[in-house]
Amino acid sequence: VMSSAFQHIEVLRMPRKSFDGFAFDINDHGDIVGESEMAYPGSKGSVGNLTAYLWEQGEPVDLNSRIARDSGWNLGSANAINNAGVIGGYGGFDVGRRGFVLIPNQ
Repeated sequence: VMSSAFQHIEVLRMPRKSFDGFAFDINDHGDIVGESEMAYPGSKGSVGNLTAYLWEQGEPVDLNSRIARDSGWNLGSANAINNAGVIGGYGGFDVGRRGFVLIPNQ
């Protein structure tokens, strides 16, 4: 008889107009980072724009809303978070994809 190693599975709340979502890392405070694929207006199926997300206390936060609008970045995926809240991932910058590290204000 096989036993379960987990008590339950928690489904993350997804942002409106998203159809895919992935969690990649969690810190000791319960903050989760990942990405959501947002549907383009009028699209059907799996065609969309990747957006980096942070789930704080179960609520999804678009990480693009946490940086300056004129930064030139489009944060696509958040892949790691540490206990200090530093987030690593990748996104669009200039003419291609680049890695980023977000360091919280003190």
